Amino acid sequence: MPKLFLLCCLSLFAALGASHSALADCSTRIMAGDHALFMRWSNAETTGTIFAKAEIKTNGRIVLRGAKVSYFETTNPYAIVKRDGYGEGSIGLAPLCTGVISLTITDRATYTKAIDLEARIMASGSASEPFVKGVASVNVFNPSIVPVYRNIFADLELRKIRM
Repeated sequence: MPKLFLLCCLSLFAALGASHSALADCSTRIMAGDHALFMRWSNAETTGTIFAKAEIKTNGRIVLRGAKVSYFETTNPYAIVKRDGYGEGSIGLAPLCTGVISLTITDRATYTKAIDLEARIMASGSASEPFVKGVASVNVFNPSIVPVYRNIFADLELRKIRM
């Protein structure tokens, strides 16, 4: 009888552990939907922000709509550069909720690349309210193929929004 009780307890703990680890699994399917993307940076050269509505598809493709990039040189805070655009990229999540986001934002007025962004991320929350936070490296372009500012590091957030 004690052995049977012990086996029942062990199988119950194993089942609880399996369901707990299943909740920790992440996938792009869980992340699918509309999100708000936000990033703000400040360093010795520039200060800036990126806002966008990010739609994540179940295959991990990201489409940015209404992307707004604003920045200024730290030495001249009155000369603000504002770029409106759109973008696309991808998100990849490992089963332990870590991953990578890769995005490119294109300026709507000039059809040139405005931002290249690579971020290491961690997802948390639930399937209905996922939250992504990470550290991004950004290259800022000013109508040319060579970045004006390279490797700007800043925190990145991606929150699910209801439409």
